[in-house]
Amino acid sequence: AEAVRPALLAAASDSDVRVRSAATWALGQLVSAAPQHAEAVPPALRDAQNDAHEDVRRAATWALGQLVSAAPGHAEAVRPALFDAQRDNDWRVRCVAIWALGQLAQATPEQAEAVRPALPDAQNDAHEDVRRAASEAFSQPVYGRA
Repeated sequence: AEAVRPALLAAASDSDVRVRSAATWALGQLVSAAPQHAEAVPPALRDAQNDAHEDVRRAATWALGQLVSAAPGHAEAVRPALFDAQRDNDWRVRCVAIWALGQLAQATPEQAEAVRPALPDAQNDAHEDVRRAASEAFSQPVYGRA
């Protein structure tokens, strides 16, 4: 994992959208498998969340969800980026953002109330998949529902 991280970080800013998307997704896999790499990854993921292409933004948002699951100590720092992603123009990015906010709440129950403000927007989203993601994410035991 140590040898792969620099290559993934470099690929996350490649000119080809497919390379950026795959590298960003792989960074999420990396921190999930090796949480000790979590410190080096967030700047690349924040950059990827501002990418012009929705596939890269979706991969970055998914990777942030993986990051907070594997390294809960990053939850507070990652939360604003997930709130931003929840307001993305692309419904698929919004779905992943809601899932990632649910991951954050599960990994760090003390953050659950801080995540709750995302619920009304997600429940009223124009896309039914976002509404479904909100129902699933906010029906977790951390919210008093099973």
